[in-house]
Amino acid sequence: MSYLGNLVGDQWSQYSNHAGQIYYIEIATGESQYSIPTGWEDDLQDSWNHDVTCQHWMNARTGRIIFQDPNPPPARTYLDSRNVAAHMQTVERNPASSEATYRRATTAILKWLFKEEEGYDVVQEDDRGTSVPDHVVFKVECRAGGSFYTYDFMMVEVKKAGESWDSAFEQCTRHCENSHNESRQVYAMVQVGRSLRRSYSNKPPDDAALLELFSRILAGQETCPEERLSAALEQGMNFVWEDVYDFVNPFGDRRGDSFNSVWTFDLDKDTLVLNKKYQLFSVPLGIARQRPLALGDFTQRDLPTQTLPEQETLPGPYWEPKLDILPRQRAFLGRVLSDFAHTWRHVLRRQMNTTTFMKLSYATLWIATIDFTIRERIGFEHITEGGPYVRLVDLPNWETPEAKLVKAGSSWFALAQDTKEGLDMVQRHAESRSHLKESTTNVVTYAILTLRQVTLCKAHEGQVVWTRSETLFGDNLASDTAIDMILWATNITMQEPEPGKLNRLPPEIQDKILHHATTSLVASAKLGCELGLGSPFSWVERGAKIRVEEAKRHRFESSPVESQILFNGVMSGLSYKQEPKPQAILPRRGPFPPGFRA
Repeated sequence: MSYLGNLVGDQWSQYSNHAGQIYYIEIATGESQYSIPTGWEDDLQDSWNHDVTCQHWMNARTGRIIFQDPNPPPARTYLDSRNVAAHMQTVERNPASSEATYRRATTAILKWLFKEEEGYDVVQEDDRGTSVPDHVVFKVECRAGGSFYTYDFMMVEVKKAGESWDSAFEQCTRHCENSHNESRQVYAMVQVGRSLRRSYSNKPPDDAALLELFSRILAGQETCPEERLSAALEQGMNFVWEDVYDFVNPFGDRRGDSFNSVWTFDLDKDTLVLNKKYQLFSVPLGIARQRPLALGDFTQRDLPTQTLPEQETLPGPYWEPKLDILPRQRAFLGRVLSDFAHTWRHVLRRQMNTTTFMKLSYATLWIATIDFTIRERIGFEHITEGGPYVRLVDLPNWETPEAKLVKAGSSWFALAQDTKEGLDMVQRHAESRSHLKESTTNVVTYAILTLRQVTLCKAHEGQVVWTRSETLFGDNLASDTAIDMILWATNITMQEPEPGKLNRLPPEIQDKILHHATTSLVASAKLGCELGLGSPFSWVERGAKIRVEEAKRHRFESSPVESQILFNGVMSGLSYKQEPKPQAILPRRGPFPPGFRA
């Protein structure tokens, strides 16, 4: 919570929680409430002082603080509407949102365009007999005598960018064909969701030549819709384009030296952005529509920070659980987690949208709970396309659930990019469980996973305590302590699987059984963790280390087995292979110089 100050009279203090809700605590009794205390309510005649530094407004009469402008200027377009802005921000941060999420933005836009006081009603219908329209705008009319009725003014379909127009066209056609209003004037509007397209070239022209190309494409495009302008840019540049759900900045990584420039066409803001390794520039696209662009037209901007800001830690006192990790789990799963962080470091070191965050978060949980498969590359294989398994511009492409509070092993994991937001999720869940009394021990463990940090929590009868936050995936190697916290949270009792007859055998015999039961040493280590068999994996076999294979290459009959880790059948970017065994260097034997006797 954050202290905002006292109301006038110093009888009440004001606080806000992480969600931005303001509540009040009576200083004399310590009791809290969300409703405005009696006598301190706002009045239409009140004046408000705007604090630009803290971005809040204070009532000059009562001292009450709010976070939204109490007297906002009239909205000029639907983009100025608070409701629209809130839903648009969601899809901007997560372009891969479900169609239902895009419909929320559509609803807000329609309600701004077709106002109730002007005789319109915006609804979403579950069924219309022949189809299910996304939205319907009704016009409310009144017959002579005072009888009200409605007719279909507009059918609205939502289509995400990049998807086929066929289903939207079919829906709109059915709606219009089956409309029975007397005027027969029914219109269909299709919302095209926000999209992000990307291309890159290993041998692009220099910046000046690209600017000349951009200018030729943009010339005379003053009234061109965004979708057509985007298509014109793609066709004119003759690169291979692809849909992406997030932006990857190649600079800030030593591999980024292979990139000269990053050009971004922000069609919403009508701006062209040029990103160099240590500089950032922008120019309005309107200039390119009037005359050829030059580098001198660009204005330099502040370069965003290369690393993520430090996350605020939760206050003490701290819970200090004893982290007893099974050596077998720590040796194998801990190493895989560390290698996973290194493989995707170009994404983890920067801010990311919700889609990227959820993919990497679920991957972390799948590794910790051994919920992955191994695909082996064995024998001869001639490949047609090789190169790095994970390139500097790549994003994870496995599918994940949408749940942000998920049970993984023994604990609940709150997936949030902010620790305080994760704590709010934990506290709400703990409070609901305390009422339902679902747990026999009434003690529930949680972990807040921001990827940047991990924090363990324990809830008992609705009361939550937490540990210090430990850095997990930072700019350097993954923290051993944070990895231990994740492994402990997935198995807080650190119990082995149900023991069988094999567990009674000496570890050396167990190792041999695992070796003969699997194709590779990595698969043996995974099976050992699943069954509670064998020795901790050393990642060394007969003096040869087993390491991450970063690129896909041709294979020969004598090539070591390559073990690829997959999430739901999709390559994770991790592939392990044994290094060539060190060759003994024999002393040189002759020919000897004349007169030399061996």
